[in-house]
Amino acid sequence: MENKLARFGFGMPFADLEGGPLSGGSIARNAARIEAAGFSSIWTFDALGRGFLLPDPLTSLALAAAATQHVTLGTGIFQLPIRSMPDVASRVLTLANEIGDRLVLGVGPGSTAADFDLFEADYDTRFERFEHQLAELQSFLTTGESDGRQLAPGPPKARVTIGFAGWRGGWIERAASAHAPWIASGTHADDAALADGLARYRARGGPRAIVTNVQLADGVEAAAERARHLAELGFDDVVLADHTPSPDRFESLADALFRDR
Repeated sequence: MENKLARFGFGMPFADLEGGPLSGGSIARNAARIEAAGFSSIWTFDALGRGFLLPDPLTSLALAAAATQHVTLGTGIFQLPIRSMPDVASRVLTLANEIGDRLVLGVGPGSTAADFDLFEADYDTRFERFEHQLAELQSFLTTGESDGRQLAPGPPKARVTIGFAGWRGGWIERAASAHAPWIASGTHADDAALADGLARYRARGGPRAIVTNVQLADGVEAAAERARHLAELGFDDVVLADHTPSPDRFESLADALFRDR
């Protein structure tokens, strides 16, 4: 029986849900339409240097925030090792001040060398760099400073929920121990691997398991069936992604997911 408590989200499309490519106002219109269709969250993705220009994840969430009222807004995920933490912290706090606990900042070390090549960053040491930068970011977000460098004159008022992505190095267990969301990919892992990761997370008391990027490659009904199956496994949030959707396909997906709710 389907887990009625599971929340279905949708990844921000790379095209206008009213038809055609992204243009002025598309991101805000898409966000409003996703919320109106019944989805409980909207997620942005992070990819650079791969032969296409993807809208910036945090800027996109800011535009989505202005067009929505209730949905969770998250990054799934935001790569830390290619960025400056004071800059990230400043942008995240600006967004969190506006939307409060609607924000989930999903972070990870990255998994694609092309992104690192663009920034002239070392791909092979990304896990070590991620460890350092995560601690740095958390310090800026909670105290306003890190290693004697001051971003704010005191602890910021906004509180930011950080979710951890990844399988290596015990990150599933670390997310659970930190009482933080764990974010898995429905593209890079099959359902058996996801179930195993979820069991590890719950065994340590993990509170919120999120699976993103559940693609529509095999059609609407297959994607909706997989989403319901992942909800039955126990995921709290299941995020579907159709990066270049047609208006009709989006409406069909919403109907397939929510007609019995």
